[in-house]
Amino acid sequence: GGDQRAGKVIGAGLCRTGTEALREALDTLGYKTYHHMLTRDAKHHGLWEKVYKTGGLCAESVEAALDAMDGEGYNASTDLPTNLLYKEQLARHPDAKVILSARDSADEWAENYASTVGALFAHMARPPFTFFVPWMRDWLSFLSKRTGIEHSATELTPVWKSLPRAYSDWTRGVKISVPPAQLLEHHPRQGWGPICDFLGVPPAECPTTPYPRDDSRDHWDRVVAWAAVATYKWPLVLIMPVALLALLTWASMRFVFGLG
Repeated sequence: GGDQRAGKVIGAGLCRTGTEALREALDTLGYKTYHHMLTRDAKHHGLWEKVYKTGGLCAESVEAALDAMDGEGYNASTDLPTNLLYKEQLARHPDAKVILSARDSADEWAENYASTVGALFAHMARPPFTFFVPWMRDWLSFLSKRTGIEHSATELTPVWKSLPRAYSDWTRGVKISVPPAQLLEHHPRQGWGPICDFLGVPPAECPTTPYPRDDSRDHWDRVVAWAAVATYKWPLVLIMPVALLALLTWASMRFVFGLG
């Protein structure tokens, strides 16, 4: 807590590597962390939508989104979508520290991603969610371009064989792109110590509380189950009023004309 800590921290880890825990840790250490698009300013959503629609290839759109982030004093970022722009962020802040949150293995990450975020994205890229987030398919395309995660053409679920490769390639790419002195690979079980050392936090200011934990799998199971119900049951919302109207019409006709 306390005053905002100086310096820039870029979270380059893929989602489901402990990014939520890292966000909480950075906030605790005094950073103002940009996580997902969790800001109160709705204009950011429109800026990111332009990034997705152009596949991240429009420098002007990317810079506009990062300008908004920097302009509001965010000096740390974690998870999607900012992790996919870690190189662009590093170009803007050459002295930034980069934290690559990681899993124990590519296969472990693949299994976790496929059954949580990957499953949720697949539902959200279909009705009824697309009525409210029409850019979800653009987002999946952008995610694929940046990470190599492939998606089924029909179900939009992650293609399993692409996941371990995507994780390994991503991890290797970050290690190649970031100067070693500016990079920390961090596993959540390592706790506060490596992060405090890396960011120059004095031992007396390094928290002694347990390191934060990411959302549980039970939580994700509930979220994905709810999304599945919404995806497959939403037509009933349209059918039920029509069926009710037909029933009322039939009953009215029977009453008025003595039909049936």
